[in-house]
Amino acid sequence: MNAIIRYLIYMLLLIGFSCIASAQTVIIVHPENTLEKASRADISNIFLGKKTQWDGGGKIIAVDHKKDSKPGKAFLDVIVKMSENEYKNYWVEKMLSGEAEPPKNFSSDEDILKFVKANKGAIGYISAENVQEGVKVIPVDDKKEW
Repeated sequence: MNAIIRYLIYMLLLIGFSCIASAQTVIIVHPENTLEKASRADISNIFLGKKTQWDGGGKIIAVDHKKDSKPGKAFLDVIVKMSENEYKNYWVEKMLSGEAEPPKNFSSDEDILKFVKANKGAIGYISAENVQEGVKVIPVDDKKEW
C-alpha cells in the first residue's frame, strides 16, 4: 500500500513539474495599439523585419527575448519556425545588406514589459504568467497562448 501511495505522489509531482515547465508564451503590445489579433505569418514578418509599419500608421518596434529562454525558444519554434542559428544568420545577412535592423533584445520578461508599456509602437513576447496591466495580449491564429 505504501508503494502505491509513493507512486501516486511521485506521478502527481511529475505532472505538476511538467505543467510548470511548459509555461505558455504570449504576444503583447502597448494598450493603445489598435491591433486586436494577428496570424503567425503577421508576427513572423514583423520580427523578420518584413513588416515595419502598423496598419494604422506608426513604426513597429519589435522587442526580442533571449533565444535561450523559454519564451525565446517557443517563439522561434512556433512563430518564426527557425532554429536559433538560422534566426541569427538571417539577421546578420539583413544587417550586412543594410536592409533592416534586428529587433531590440532584452533578457527578461520584466524588461520587455517595461519597454512595451512605455512605447506605443512596441510589440514583444513574454511568458503568459508574467502578463501585467499596461499591456494588451494579442491572439495569434486565435490562440492567446502558445
